[in-house]
Amino acid sequence: MVKPDFENVRYTANYLLAQQDINTTFIEAIKFRFIGYKIYIGSIQNYANVVCRPISDFTHKSINGCEVIKHNNSWNFILFDDRNLKERINHGILHEIGHIFLEHNTDTGKEEIEANFFASLITVPDVALWYLKNNSNINIDSYFIRNYFNVSMESAMKKYNAFK
Repeated sequence: MVKPDFENVRYTANYLLAQQDINTTFIEAIKFRFIGYKIYIGSIQNYANVVCRPISDFTHKSINGCEVIKHNNSWNFILFDDRNLKERINHGILHEIGHIFLEHNTDTGKEEIEANFFASLITVPDVALWYLKNNSNINIDSYFIRNYFNVSMESAMKKYNAFK
């Protein structure tokens, strides 16, 4: 397997974050602005309604929370199942945004690792953790990360392990 390009992922995630108007620690992917990209983000349920198709056409095993559908190589549709937890939806959307911004054409191991790393850099920015560590008396652990950044416990534990 080709090694993931973590430096490029970090640069790309920071580039996208810099384009956002963020004023909270819960970074909602559904509200992101995309300069130079045509990306529609919406629920599978709403999309099925808009295109007059049964929801069963979009809720099959290959959609695991979120999926990117390319349309005429100009639009990217990120569809999510709104029955999932908000944290899971947010991570899934950011994962798919990662695939788009990192220009992935497949979902191989390398691409999945990069997309997950991208999502973690957006939901819990390293710079925010370092700032809190160096400028507060906060005990940064996985529980703090989960509650402060509103991510799943699994994501918080992975981020904490990478951070420490």
